[in-house]
Amino acid sequence: MDNLHTREIEINYIKKSGFRNLLSNPNGKNMITRGGVTGCKNGIVIWGLQNKERLLILDENSENVFSLAINPDGSKLFCGVNFPSTGMSVWDLETGKIIKRLPGHSNHAVQALAISPDGETIISGAKDGNVKALNIETGKLMFSLKKERHSKGVESIAISPDGKT
Repeated sequence: MDNLHTREIEINYIKKSGFRNLLSNPNGKNMITRGGVTGCKNGIVIWGLQNKERLLILDENSENVFSLAINPDGSKLFCGVNFPSTGMSVWDLETGKIIKRLPGHSNHAVQALAISPDGETIISGAKDGNVKALNIETGKLMFSLKKERHSKGVESIAISPDGKT
């Protein structure tokens, strides 16, 4: 790896590692990978940007994780999962513990996640073609877009920086 602190990561390392997801934490202190790491093939790993070493391995079978998102202050990781039930696992990145589970899409893996800039809403998309917005604190459904608006499953979601789109 070259310089994780400036987020200049050697492309060959990433190719060799086979990461399925790679996220830079907005707190600037760490990055998160899913899968492909020697000794932690199916794990979610929190890497320190200062020392370039593993800080934490989350006990989530990444074979069942389809998407990842980090809240704006970098304190929580959201994993879109498929087993043992569909939904989202919410991890505290300081303690490495699951602090909550949020509902997902009936019988479909959560393939896409995005968190609003204010950190209050999570948007999820799944193979069922539906998009759902949940209040992160309560888990309450705020709105959903049904499959009629999408011809296939939802694989990616983005929210504008101002949170309006």
